Amino acid sequence: MKNDGKYIYYVDANTTHKIHIVAAGSAGKEESSITLPQDMRGMQLFLHNGKLVVVGTKAAPYNAYQNLQMSMIARDQKTAIMIYDVSNPKAPKLQSAYEYDGYPQESRLVDGKLVLVSSQNVTRGPIYLMRDKAM
Repeated sequence: MKNDGKYIYYVDANTTHKIHIVAAGSAGKEESSITLPQDMRGMQLFLHNGKLVVVGTKAAPYNAYQNLQMSMIARDQKTAIMIYDVSNPKAPKLQSAYEYDGYPQESRLVDGKLVLVSSQNVTRGPIYLMRDKAM
């Protein structure tokens, strides 16, 4: 939950894929809402200068990276960042969306900049011994 003094922005525990925007003095009357992707989880919200930043996890489909079986990086772990223009809270607009490898561990908004720490697991794919060959 975040607020700017005029509006309250919160993710409903029952509908975790929706951010509700409520006028602060309206006794819970919803002004508008933002529907998030169904595969996004664990949201963290930030407000800054008319922007709502949403940070969460997003799982890639299992088959999406089968052609990268040789990779040691588990590419199914994603951090999703969505930035909404809420300068008019009655009509929020998606401004930008990003996805990065790894799960978000910690995030902060410092001087208008998002600082994100994520973790990345490695896979236990096949190991090939390279005897008598230069790497």
